[in-house]
Amino acid sequence: MNINPRMLPGLALAVAALPGLAAAAGDEPLEPGDLLATTGVDDKLIVINPETGNGTLRALIGNFGSVTDIAFCQGGFIGSIGAGRSLLINMDPQTGEEHFRCVHEEGRLTALECVGDSLIGAFITAPDGPSVLVEVAPPDVQDFCVLIPLGPGVGDGTTGFGALGGIALNPATGQMVGCETRVTPPATSRLIELDLSTGAGAVIGDTGLSRCGALAFSPQPEPPSRGIDLPLYAGVGAADPNAGSFYEIIEQTGQAVFIGHTQFDGISGLAFLPPPPDADEDGILDFEDNCVFFFNPGQEDSNLDGFGNACDADLTGDCTVNFADLALLKAAFLSEPGDPNWNPDADFNSDAMVNFGDVARMKQTFFNGDQPGPGPSGVPNDCMPNLQVRLINPPVDVTCSGMPVTCLHAVDLEVLEVNGRPVDQPFDVTVFSDNGLSHTIGIPPLPPGAVFPTSAVLGPGDNCYNPDCQITAEVDSGGVIVESDETDNTDTRLDIG
Repeated sequence: MNINPRMLPGLALAVAALPGLAAAAGDEPLEPGDLLATTGVDDKLIVINPETGNGTLRALIGNFGSVTDIAFCQGGFIGSIGAGRSLLINMDPQTGEEHFRCVHEEGRLTALECVGDSLIGAFITAPDGPSVLVEVAPPDVQDFCVLIPLGPGVGDGTTGFGALGGIALNPATGQMVGCETRVTPPATSRLIELDLSTGAGAVIGDTGLSRCGALAFSPQPEPPSRGIDLPLYAGVGAADPNAGSFYEIIEQTGQAVFIGHTQFDGISGLAFLPPPPDADEDGILDFEDNCVFFFNPGQEDSNLDGFGNACDADLTGDCTVNFADLALLKAAFLSEPGDPNWNPDADFNSDAMVNFGDVARMKQTFFNGDQPGPGPSGVPNDCMPNLQVRLINPPVDVTCSGMPVTCLHAVDLEVLEVNGRPVDQPFDVTVFSDNGLSHTIGIPPLPPGAVFPTSAVLGPGDNCYNPDCQITAEVDSGGVIVESDETDNTDTRLDIG
């Protein structure tokens, strides 16, 4: 079992914004703890300095409409779209690139927050509410996100208050709050305590703002600690004399304290960039961890297969855990280093002894449901496919019509899967010549151990034989397939003219 390292940087692209990625609008790469904001009708993604309130442009957005709020949830950066569009988008925080996520029932999600793995929203069907707290289900096969009211049969999620410009969960206390904002006079904004089991709200106090557009709690410090006071930040939305102003809200009273102005025309959403995920809290980020869900700070991997011993009961190396592996564990049972039956691969807990602790660890992965096998691992491993390409004889065949730049170059090649693992999706092979010609071929999904013959025609162009012709082929040139070895994807040949 594998975790795709290209997707875990989904939090890497979406979450960690890892150093080395190209920054948008000339800015430095984002870092965990950066505060992102959307400007609503001004359609910009900005970064706010919480100490000064100053905003810096990150990207121009708004391809689907004005964003009403943002949240990091379910492995990505999600935005809600207002102006009657009733839809959600996925967004790249580095570049602001937007992609359709789903539609929902008619109305507007004015605020979003992530609670565990659940996306919670404040939903209205009229400008002044009332607001209903809902869980936003992941998209179904028809790209529809069902809105499920919190506390069905109790309060049906109704808060008892008008439109909520923002909602935020205090990670230190588990308390959810929201800021009510009314469009029609008298325009007031109150801080509301929200019950996540029913959706019901209770007034904490008046913020002193006329229009609260967004809320966000500061992230937990490291190591996390419950019960500490975390700053609660708010931004003022558009169509307000103070639009674009940035405040700290006193959670106990609701009072807003001015920090500064962002220099933008409104704040509709706020979200802190979370740290990269470390599911087992062993200090190794998931996309670098050879056992994502098993605590193993030492990353012990005695057979060097890309799965740490802590999650690798696959002693036969066939990417499944079954009775054959149990037999090998039995053969090494109660052995220590130096014993004739010692098997370091069977020492799953790395205590230099094969004992009942290792039996218990094997039991956790034995015939493991729909995903039998070692892992999951966030690094390249032997249960991933490995693609190679091979240029085969004859040498490049060139056909020219006699006119300049009319030469066609025929190249024969084979694509191989050498790890005995299936390749589940299509990918490309690109063939290059040393005189600047290239051709890309689409390859279908491949079964384990496949050898797939194909050919490419480069040109028309100049004759590659000038006097010799060098050809290079690269498999998975688009970087679609996650492989156990990404370093052996090319083959080069020099044909003598």
